[in-house]
Amino acid sequence: MLKRFRGAKLSDFRKFIYYAMEEGEFDRLWIDFRATHNIKEDNLWVNMMYELRRKWAATFTRGRHFLGMQSNQRSESLNSRLHNHLDRKMSLVDLVEHYEFCKSRIRRNEIELDAKALVSTPFTKISADELEKSVAQTFTPIIFRRVAIQIRKGNNWSVREVIFDSGSLRYEVASEGNRQQFFHVACTFGSSLVDARCHCRKMECEGITCAHIFCVLKYARIGSIPPCCLSLRWTMDAKSAFPTEMRTNTHVWTVQMDHFHALRNKGNRALFKVSRSQRDTDRVMKVLDDILKEGVEDNGTEEETTFGPLPAHFSAANRSSGNKVLDPVKIVTRGAPRSNKR
Repeated sequence: MLKRFRGAKLSDFRKFIYYAMEEGEFDRLWIDFRATHNIKEDNLWVNMMYELRRKWAATFTRGRHFLGMQSNQRSESLNSRLHNHLDRKMSLVDLVEHYEFCKSRIRRNEIELDAKALVSTPFTKISADELEKSVAQTFTPIIFRRVAIQIRKGNNWSVREVIFDSGSLRYEVASEGNRQQFFHVACTFGSSLVDARCHCRKMECEGITCAHIFCVLKYARIGSIPPCCLSLRWTMDAKSAFPTEMRTNTHVWTVQMDHFHALRNKGNRALFKVSRSQRDTDRVMKVLDDILKEGVEDNGTEEETTFGPLPAHFSAANRSSGNKVLDPVKIVTRGAPRSNKR
């Protein structure tokens, strides 16, 4: 987009991306946009963007949820990091070193954020709601702030009617300021709350419990958020901090990792073949269990893992905690090469 538009033309085009309007108004403004900036009918890129308008224009994406992501910003943010300090005079070796430096910096930042989340608890006032204090122990700090907003918004709603419907309770939750605005929350109870679904579908779209469900939880005098209202990806248990069995970095070459890669590649094909038969599957599972129970000779590898919280792309990130954790290894890099380096 930046290659084709500048100044007022770029500003006007961005309005189509971020501002929702009626479809008729979108078409009218699109015609005005082409006329104002003298865009010719044979402009292939502009014509293609109009054909794909339902994928990028806010007018056609209303009501859809993208978990806060807009366009391709995630890949673009990575590209912007890699493009910093790039020089056309770089050799291939310099380019690889620059890539490794950027990658290690991104992983280090993620490790620091994970460590901070694991050893800290978001602040809550003494007068805060019991539900808010409960979710502070459950969600990551950033997600906690979003959930806390929904808990506070729940005070602006009240349960107007409770109806027993096909084995579940249906709560009619109305706004305190406008009694004509209401939502239905269907709850299923066993020994505790088993399932809760709201008509607004915020939980299904964003993975965050809505204010209407929190209103029902307060009405039912439930002091802690039940598992059915949790999305694992936003919680502190989404990934474990430290590996146990793997005592090496899967992204750094060692003899052990060379063996691991060879076993993994052949094992993938073999296990897929074995999975066709239940009898063979049981036989291989027994063999693997026996291997895990046996002691494996350690040819002088590290005494313990030397990593802090591992990013999601580390293969051992989901393993449970080990008994001993050493300090993270400090990554020493050469940094970006000078601009006058030939």
